[in-house]
Amino acid sequence: ASVTHRGVCLKGLRIEGGLDLRLANIPFPMDFEGCAIPGGIDLSEASIHSLCLPGTHVGLINAEGIKVQRNIQLRYGFKAEAEVRLWEARIGGNLDCRGGQFVNPKGVALDASRLRIEGSVAMCEDFCAEGEVCLAAAIVGTQLSCYGGQFSNPNGIAINANDIQVAGRVNFSNGFRSEGQVSLGGTIDGHLDCTGGSFVNPQGVALHADGLKVRGTVLLRETDVTGEVRFVGATIEGNFETDGAKFTNINGVTGSGDDTLR
Repeated sequence: ASVTHRGVCLKGLRIEGGLDLRLANIPFPMDFEGCAIPGGIDLSEASIHSLCLPGTHVGLINAEGIKVQRNIQLRYGFKAEAEVRLWEARIGGNLDCRGGQFVNPKGVALDASRLRIEGSVAMCEDFCAEGEVCLAAAIVGTQLSCYGGQFSNPNGIAINANDIQVAGRVNFSNGFRSEGQVSLGGTIDGHLDCTGGSFVNPQGVALHADGLKVRGTVLLRETDVTGEVRFVGATIEGNFETDGAKFTNINGVTGSGDDTLR
């Protein structure tokens, strides 16, 4: 009752034992700036207004089934050195991870499987993930932006976006780089823009888009790919553009599509 509409803002705080907010109902904003929470944060099944963690370093974040009225901001100096788990999260605004670091090289760095979000997902502007980023079966209300993002999971899955539904554009452009397979399936209502992006998986498939449905255009212009590119059974309502692209696969075919690409 003593908290105003501005919520709670903590700066430079260190919490040794972690933060347990399981099942909490928090109707005001929570802002942790430049904090250290090595024991992690448990927000599983919580209902919150918004969460902002700029510059904060944490361990595991377990936010399975969380309901967020506005935004989650894990950006600009944010660093997680264990999994960030947003499985079946419901977010009324945006998931903003611009400039954030997600480090879990032997497992999943960010699990947003079955996410339902009314706004956008931003993993761009020096975003860095070591380990798998999972967006399987997610529903994104506007766009998925990964331009300039670095996604590293060599010999594994860098991005798992199978069965994703995006109401707008998917952007893997302008300095985007993945090491490991990018799996992209489901439906994109806007463009798939990979202009100037780099996909590296020399021992396997670098970009796997079998069965993908794109209602706009697929842009692979100036894209650098090492490994196989697959669009088998994909449906693209706009153009498929590869001007200036470079495809390299020393182990076999560089691209798969054939007459199954419509």
